[in-house]
Amino acid sequence: MGVFVCHCGSNIAGVVDVPRVVEYARGLSGVVYAQDQKFSCAGNTQAEIVERIRQHNVNRLVVAACSPKTHEGTFRRVCFKAGLNPYLLEMVNLRNQDSWVHKEDKEAATLKALDMVKMGVEKAVLLVPLEPTKEPMVQAALVIGGGIAGMAAAANLARQGFETHLVEREPELGGILRHLDELSPAGTDAHELLKRHRAEVLKSGVKTHLGIEVEHIGGHIGDFYARLSDGEEIRAGTVILAMGAQPYSPKEFRYGAHPSVVTNLDLEGMWQDVPGERVTIVGCVGSRQNATGCSRYCCESMVGQALRLRRMGKKVRVLYRDIRTFSRQAEELYEQAAREGVQFVRYPDMPPERAIRFQDTSVTVRDVLLGADIRIPTDLLVLATGLRPPEENISEQLKVSHSEDGFLLEKHPKLGPMEAGSPGIFLAGAAQGPKDVREAVAQGLATASKAASLLARDFIEKEPITAQLELEKCIFCGRCVPVCPFGAIEMVGPIKQGPINFIEAACQGCGTCAAECNYDAIVMPYFTKEQTMAQIEAALAERPQEKVLVFACNWCSYAGADQAGVEKIQYPTSARIIRSMCSGRVEEGFVARAFELGAGAVLITGCRLTEKGSDCHYINANQQTVKRFEFWRRKYERKGVSPERLQLQWISASEGREFARKIKEMDEIVKAYARGEAVPA
Repeated sequence: MGVFVCHCGSNIAGVVDVPRVVEYARGLSGVVYAQDQKFSCAGNTQAEIVERIRQHNVNRLVVAACSPKTHEGTFRRVCFKAGLNPYLLEMVNLRNQDSWVHKEDKEAATLKALDMVKMGVEKAVLLVPLEPTKEPMVQAALVIGGGIAGMAAAANLARQGFETHLVEREPELGGILRHLDELSPAGTDAHELLKRHRAEVLKSGVKTHLGIEVEHIGGHIGDFYARLSDGEEIRAGTVILAMGAQPYSPKEFRYGAHPSVVTNLDLEGMWQDVPGERVTIVGCVGSRQNATGCSRYCCESMVGQALRLRRMGKKVRVLYRDIRTFSRQAEELYEQAAREGVQFVRYPDMPPERAIRFQDTSVTVRDVLLGADIRIPTDLLVLATGLRPPEENISEQLKVSHSEDGFLLEKHPKLGPMEAGSPGIFLAGAAQGPKDVREAVAQGLATASKAASLLARDFIEKEPITAQLELEKCIFCGRCVPVCPFGAIEMVGPIKQGPINFIEAACQGCGTCAAECNYDAIVMPYFTKEQTMAQIEAALAERPQEKVLVFACNWCSYAGADQAGVEKIQYPTSARIIRSMCSGRVEEGFVARAFELGAGAVLITGCRLTEKGSDCHYINANQQTVKRFEFWRRKYERKGVSPERLQLQWISASEGREFARKIKEMDEIVKAYARGEAVPA
């Protein structure tokens, strides 16, 4: 092994005694070369690492520098240039998770750095060469939903030459756009816009399936299959979910029973003959309550309708909770409406049916800005309703996660805003959350671009961290099958007889199947059981009772620990972090070994759970973590381990402060344990 310890200018060296760490590394078993560098990621020092690898016949590389989340790719390319397999690299996160968060105690930070380097070296000993795998790509796309976003995505893909299927359950394309007359704030003619997009779909060669539903869908990136309600079967390499949303059907204000109460969507069909002279519009009906968020489009639509009614000579009042004009020119539209005589009245911050009383010919509301109740004569009450998730089961079949308010959940709001958690599946339009027509079209085109980048390939290349089955150890119990979030494991034959099938293209490497297996029959490359055990033993080799062993998932809690470093949030040096791809990878053997070695505490961390599901990168793998953890805690309490010494904490990638707070809490627990005192609850 070769070990390179980075100064990172003064970011690491200003706190950690780097020469001492290098000298320590030289004494570790298997290390043939160690040195320090000012900036390991700089071009000239990368070249130096390549030269030293060749010079000293290094066949495992350990880089103690910053986070693998940002620089793992950089040093894998260094390995490649040196003729070394890129997966024979282990990074030690000295900057984000040591020097930046322990500036107040340089000696303790250096001792932690020694442990971290030893953990990296012990894992690196067990690394093996890995090679990406290739899977064939079916060069066709399936777009589900024929609204404005689905049409934009389908037409764009077809123009690029890809076979594209567009499935719409209604007998015609257009979605909600079919029921609109004019789009605010630009004043676009909805009928003309719809006509152009329909013509583009026909002209581009999209194969449309109208009045037809998807009865069943499954598969994985590169090879999805769908059976339609007319019996047709479709194979596609990518799937775009653009099922749209549905307008909220209000129960408030006697809608449906009172002839003078309509919705903003109803109003779109009434422009030729709007009844009455006095119109009151109520905002936020069906939005911003319970788990339902802001529907985004309603305010600009409401303001646009109010201005149009005013220009027809109506007396118009808008009752609003807040005005949120998201789109370009929408703020100017609001100002114009106010100038032309639309009256805006702010009601208290509560659901509208509680804040507003409607009688047959009037509305009574408390004007927050005036500080008094006012009575508004009303001939027509218009409810500006929000959008709700569509009723469908396609996302369930594809195992696409839902947000707390029920819409399809993207992979990451910034890094993967159009992608579902499962690769090859993309989200477009209001199915992913409320949005206006402009946003829906933009997202439809963005998903087409993402999908095309996959469809243009003959094969897809997968990172080699997918689960591998060791048949000689497998008893075909089938426990791994239901816990896989991606349906990547199939029990082909009977339980206890097999065979069992691992679909490599569908596997995303979370490792929850390996944690479920009691026979060590499933191997997770790069995060094997042996590698993790080696890190545990290295971390707890000295003064174990003073340490908190932290298992952190790559996507959220490990990134949260990095964020604590970025924000320079200081916390105790007792934490020793072991990265895995998911909290679902943590198995009981890891916890057992930690307590056998005398660990002060064990903390398992991962992506947050929500009321309606999970924010897990692997759909719902962390729900398996919960089930296992509850069992382990009861088991180890019976063995005399205080429950406070084994904890589970959800931490998102942005919650650096939450990570630091939890480590401070756990540090108090291990200090009490090390002193032989009662562990604080």
